[in-house]
Amino acid sequence: MAKEMRINDLPLEIFLEILVRTDIGTVVTCRSVCKKWKNIIDENEIIWGKICEIEFEPLTPLIKSRAKGEIEWCHVYLNLAVWSNIKEYEYNIHVLCSMVCSEFEPIIVPDYGVLPVKIYSDLSFYDLATLEVMPIVIKDIECKKISHNDIVTVYLTKNKLYVQKSPDSSNPTEELFEAENFVLCDKQLYFYNNKDVFQCDLTSETITPKLIISRKYVFKEIVYCDNVLYLFTICHKAISITNDNEVTETKINAPVKWLHYLCDVHSVNKYNIISYSHNMHKTNMQTMFSMFASGPQISAVCFYADIIIIGRKSGQILLSRMSQLKDSVREQQFEKIAQLPSRKYAVKICVCERKCGPLIVIFTVRDVILVEYNLLLHEDKPKGMSKEKNDILKRLQRIQERMKSKYAKKLDEEA
Repeated sequence: MAKEMRINDLPLEIFLEILVRTDIGTVVTCRSVCKKWKNIIDENEIIWGKICEIEFEPLTPLIKSRAKGEIEWCHVYLNLAVWSNIKEYEYNIHVLCSMVCSEFEPIIVPDYGVLPVKIYSDLSFYDLATLEVMPIVIKDIECKKISHNDIVTVYLTKNKLYVQKSPDSSNPTEELFEAENFVLCDKQLYFYNNKDVFQCDLTSETITPKLIISRKYVFKEIVYCDNVLYLFTICHKAISITNDNEVTETKINAPVKWLHYLCDVHSVNKYNIISYSHNMHKTNMQTMFSMFASGPQISAVCFYADIIIIGRKSGQILLSRMSQLKDSVREQQFEKIAQLPSRKYAVKICVCERKCGPLIVIFTVRDVILVEYNLLLHEDKPKGMSKEKNDILKRLQRIQERMKSKYAKKLDEEA
């Protein structure tokens, strides 16, 4: 009599091939069967990476870069599966915290899974993996933007750019530059000031700015996508700079009055989407789309690869896709994916990727609200901060010390 074969007796390659051919719900269930299956599913990075790239090509690079090492490829696949058919998944809505700031102040968006929240002049930080507050408060009313990667934390105030490597690293470099805006990549930092654009190599021992272009234009936004740096001006120009420093200028075909309302620039594949306010009127211009608001019903728009997340004044959160864009808003296909509590509506929308599923971070006038998708209900939430978050905390603490020293010196000079 032939020996009965159990599934655990199958060669690893066949077991993985079975998993690849199943749906995401089955894969999630299989991860819960036993520790051996969970480890097999989670640890095959190359296989999961290939699956993601084949099935979800437009979204894969963005989600992996947004996760910044916080999640593995199997979790990337989990999140991609949610985005592909998000209406089929359950979600929870809860208020993370309240914020108190002027309506004219910029909202500081989350990066690397760290969410800054401003309450008057205090800036607190939340770890979005655990949804717990981090042990640091920076007193700064002028903060405009914060970004992190594996090497540095970059902190922009009204006109100062703090660049900070981890204080306990082998090369604890820190710098301070004059800057109006910046974009942080894996190993490069780009910023502009007074119509000059600079580049810093973050892998070198010293962080030294190198002038790459100088233009007569006033810049409005800076974006880095697919190894190309994009600069958008307020005079109908979009400037692209490749890694070989090849500079190309493209005219933005839009009415002059729109330029004063430019509020967001998003790049996906070879397309730039320029949002001047919050509606979905589209003008097709070679490799650019321009969008402008003509109605009061849409309160916020988030571009996320080929996904567009829309907040309405009614509190609805809608989803559409770039591939479905129409020439008229009325023809556009929208899916309702969430409803905010009564009398609350989004003024800013961001996305954070986590091991258990996507997290939509919504800023209202006074609150931070989370739309949480959790596909791994039976797994314990992370306890404590990861090594990456601890490194970020140390950098923020050092920036805090530098700012205190700067303000103390200023007070001494005034006295």
